[in-house]
Amino acid sequence: RSVVSASVIYINAAGAAASHTPLGAADFIGWAVFVLGFVLQFWSDAVKFRFRANSSNAKKVCKTGPWRFSRHPNFCGEVLMWWGIFISGIPVFGASPSGWATITSPIFTMGILLLLSGIPQA
Repeated sequence: RSVVSASVIYINAAGAAASHTPLGAADFIGWAVFVLGFVLQFWSDAVKFRFRANSSNAKKVCKTGPWRFSRHPNFCGEVLMWWGIFISGIPVFGASPSGWATITSPIFTMGILLLLSGIPQA
């Protein structure tokens, strides 16, 4: 879990470095990316829940809402949320450069969701 949440942990632990960093473009871009991801993930999950609740949709593939554009819009939302957190931390990483290592957080999450999710388990 600590790899996935590395950016959040680092930003919260940065203390003085973070408190002296003024809000800038990266903060607002990161927050916008996070909100976009959150909305996409919530919308995807809500549409899929309603689709699965209808017994006539058994063994059918959901192709409504965001599901008409992607097989995994909820995964896209998750990845956007983690990239948004990382992007909003960029000003803190400027004041405390070791924070750049937390890029592992969104990359790890993307890797798991893109490369490992859906692989049949032995």
